[in-house]
Amino acid sequence: MVRGSESQTKSSCLVVFEIMNRGDPCEVRIVVNALDAQGKILHQMDVTSESRLDTGESSILKRWMDGAGAALENQMSFLKVSHVERRNVLESLLNGKKADYKTTGSAADANKDKVREEKIRALKETFLKERPPSP
Repeated sequence: MVRGSESQTKSSCLVVFEIMNRGDPCEVRIVVNALDAQGKILHQMDVTSESRLDTGESSILKRWMDGAGAALENQMSFLKVSHVERRNVLESLLNGKKADYKTTGSAADANKDKVREEKIRALKETFLKERPPSP
């Protein structure tokens, strides 16, 4: 968190951090919690990458503390990332094709579960074909 002069905006604190994409090209959304000295959440904010990040690419994200966050600036002791979400990820599917889709927390989990279930089903079928039933 960087404190600027009061004349710049209503808020004098700017949250700045760098992210690096080590996976497939995607957009990134990060949820940051501002905490007090006891670790209690005072304010939560979303910070989204301005553009799609390629593999190995990094970006500097900035966001002014606004609204409730600006009023609580003097009480904040530290920031903590609570959630990172990747969007528009190119995901490999079972059949080897690539698909471009937008993920949300539950949709991404549901898709991963579906792919996992398909893999388990295929392994069971292969196992049962190779091993004859016992008499």
